[in-house]
Amino acid sequence: MAAYLVIEEEEEEEAAHRRRRKRKREDVDWWVRSTSEQQQWIDGLSSPILEGVEYERFFRVTKAQFHEILDVIKDDITKENTSMREPICPKRKLACFMNYLATGETLTSIASIFDVEESSMPLIIRDVSHALIYRLRPTYGRLLKSDAYIIESERRFRERYGWPGVYGVIDGMHVRINHENAHILCNKQGYASLACLCISDSDLRCPYYRIGDPGSVHETTMWQNSDLYEALQSAECPAPIMMNDFNAEQFPYYLLGDSAFPLSEYIVTGFDNREGASINAGYNVKHAAIIQDCVERMIGGIKQRWRVLMDTVYLKRLDRVCEVVECCILLHNFLIEKETPLPTAVWEDILNESRGQDELSMQARATYHFDASSSRQKGIRHRQRLVDISSSSTKE
Repeated sequence: MAAYLVIEEEEEEEAAHRRRRKRKREDVDWWVRSTSEQQQWIDGLSSPILEGVEYERFFRVTKAQFHEILDVIKDDITKENTSMREPICPKRKLACFMNYLATGETLTSIASIFDVEESSMPLIIRDVSHALIYRLRPTYGRLLKSDAYIIESERRFRERYGWPGVYGVIDGMHVRINHENAHILCNKQGYASLACLCISDSDLRCPYYRIGDPGSVHETTMWQNSDLYEALQSAECPAPIMMNDFNAEQFPYYLLGDSAFPLSEYIVTGFDNREGASINAGYNVKHAAIIQDCVERMIGGIKQRWRVLMDTVYLKRLDRVCEVVECCILLHNFLIEKETPLPTAVWEDILNESRGQDELSMQARATYHFDASSSRQKGIRHRQRLVDISSSSTKE
């Protein structure tokens, strides 16, 4: 009799426990609901749970933009059916990848949200990133190879800032990684990273990028090893030879850069203390303002939009990290083209990190040997013209 009462009491406790769990499941978030409900949302991606702002926060794109991207790469990421099981549908693959870029969550978390095997996540990242790079790079990457784009970019800079000849602003970006050779990839901030050389136009696009250098490599070295620098040297790129008429004076096309880069005919920098920074304070203020308003704001917008770049990227293969970074830049250019505004989150931490590198960049530049005296003289003349323009506009 006592044993029967004990069993009956245990059964009542189990029933009460099941009722409590049932009530709890009714209040949980959508991604831990029943498999059937989750499957229905994943297959349709049209649940009212994610609409408007919530959808954009989860994928960083609107629903129409998501399907536009899907239509572009659908054929590249579709797998054939086998006798073992059905492949993962392209829509779910793209959803996994976009959520990974937008949130930076672990592969385990994303796999559980979208009901895929954790072991499939690296393959999804590989397939989708390859497809995006293959389809989007011709349209949204390496835009500086077009003469028309350089001319239009210079016109926009001149109208917005009043300086002729500038077609872009150049700076470096670091992506934190977790790698076994951290001592080789360690940057001057003390953590392992991959460096990315970026150029921004006045509309915050990234028309040129170079990805894959170790974080220990200086920005000047990345610039001199880039294919854009080689094109400028061999006159394949129109930037050093195409001219623009401004107040009856001819200006060549060039970039603006901070103290990490050497002054040359291709990049115009600010004045340091050795070159009379106090005398040309007005020029330095405007020069720094343009850099912060363009390239640093672009880098901050990319990292705020694609949160995977905000923290450590936990991918074992460095080429996968480079592909993820390139996808972030291409998708950023895609959204800028669609006039999608940048995230409203504050990106002052990124700006402060960039400003904190100024002193280290000055020291590195003082010890770095750059044998291009004629190029530097041309850069000095370009900069002096901008100083004269700034002085005349200030007097007016």
